[in-house]
Amino acid sequence: MDNSIRYRDQGMALLMVILVLSALAAIGTPFVISMKLQEKGAARSLAQQRASLAAQSARSHALSQLFDTHHSRERDRWSPGIEAPDLVDGLDELKVEFPATITSVPVVGTPPQAFQMRGDSDVILDARVTDEQGKININSAMPNLIGNMLAGSHLSEAISYETDIGELPLDDTSSFPADDDPETVDGVVVILNPLFFTVEAISYTGKTEKALTGIFRGQYLSGTWEHQKGWPVFDLRGLKVFLHRLANLSDGDIATFRTPIGIRQIADWSVVPYFLQTLAVVGLSFENMADWGLTTEMLVRAGIDPSLLQKEPEEVDEAEYRKARKLFLDNNIPKEVVDLLESIRGKAAVIEAAEVVEGIGLTKARGNAFKGVYLTFIAPELKKIKKRGKTYFPSAILAYQEIFDIPGMETFSAFEFEQIRDLITTTSTQPRAWSQEQMVEGEITNSALLGVPQMRLPRYDFFNPGTVVRIRSINDPSKVEYGLAAGAFPTPRGGFRGMGSGAIFQGGVILKEPLKFEWGEREAMVS
Repeated sequence: MDNSIRYRDQGMALLMVILVLSALAAIGTPFVISMKLQEKGAARSLAQQRASLAAQSARSHALSQLFDTHHSRERDRWSPGIEAPDLVDGLDELKVEFPATITSVPVVGTPPQAFQMRGDSDVILDARVTDEQGKININSAMPNLIGNMLAGSHLSEAISYETDIGELPLDDTSSFPADDDPETVDGVVVILNPLFFTVEAISYTGKTEKALTGIFRGQYLSGTWEHQKGWPVFDLRGLKVFLHRLANLSDGDIATFRTPIGIRQIADWSVVPYFLQTLAVVGLSFENMADWGLTTEMLVRAGIDPSLLQKEPEEVDEAEYRKARKLFLDNNIPKEVVDLLESIRGKAAVIEAAEVVEGIGLTKARGNAFKGVYLTFIAPELKKIKKRGKTYFPSAILAYQEIFDIPGMETFSAFEFEQIRDLITTTSTQPRAWSQEQMVEGEITNSALLGVPQMRLPRYDFFNPGTVVRIRSINDPSKVEYGLAAGAFPTPRGGFRGMGSGAIFQGGVILKEPLKFEWGEREAMVS
């Protein structure tokens, strides 16, 4: 009996010991695992820190070697009798030499580590130097430069606005992408008028060695224009990258791409509003679009806001307007000419045109001469333009609806970006962002006759077609706006009215689109 009790007590004690040990093991295991993970994490953190410092050292080594090739350092080492260093560095000077191995400063408690700069060891340290100045800066490049990087050529023949052609004749088509399916759109190109910065977009479905085939002229409602032989033809996306700085103004300043991959932001907007604004300048409006074969329903179905073609209400002196019309009609200017001017530019344009012809001494004899020219040459041409519009716009709406859902027509895919990544930059050095500011001589007026603003400047030769123009108020720093120059011209013979003959570089600049603000006498600074 005593033995059985003793054995039972011993068994109970053994069971308690096992339970306690099991509990301790259960409690201690997470701590053991945690300590093991911490050990691995510390080792990984140390390795990452070493790698980061090693990469920084490689960068510093490359900068140090490149700095020695800078002209200021080379000039310091130059002395008379020695050939002067070049102002431009060659590719050989961009090559960075590294020692075969380098030994790191040891961390406390660890041995020094040898880095193999070239070889097959576990740790390889290297640095690559690229010339950012040799790349295309997408924040400042003109559209044809960016477009030619993708695909570009020149017209091999002149093309009329009314010509219906099945293919676009080019000097060479090797750079333009195309597949073997004539039913699919392969791409969209633009023809740039370098004289007035007007643009026509054209889609294509194939190509030969000397032409793009299966084309549709005036894609994205860009209209059809007259083009001369030799004018540049390039990828539409080059134009979008250029226009992005104006299409997305941020905080009153021009938008810029912060990094090269930002070029894909052009997917955020469409070129259609830009093209419609251009057509509005040459006469298309909400009021007269039905005369050109375009309806509100067409625009809505295509997802386009018809208000883009609406004009601001005119405020004119009706007495002056009636007087201006009477001046034209009394001097035998055809009524349809005055009506056409009013439908395109409004009543203010009729008044402004009357002031111009009154200044040159309009008479009935001159009116009859103009009437003959109008009936012989201008009227038939206007009839052709209107006939062309009635067939163009309905088909252009359908073409836009078809191309709208095709991915990649107006932007870059990830694959396409990788193809151009090494060719573009946003960090290259520019001599200056803007030309020296000039004060506008007089007001900046939205010319009713031209439909766009014009201004007089001491030097017009800084402004070419396509130049981005900044207009800043000398009195109000917050009053700033931007536009594109459509062209510039020298001082007319005899000078501007009331300003004398003017200097040799004095001239005028015409912008492509109306301005938002009114700019008074000697208020605007332009660059």
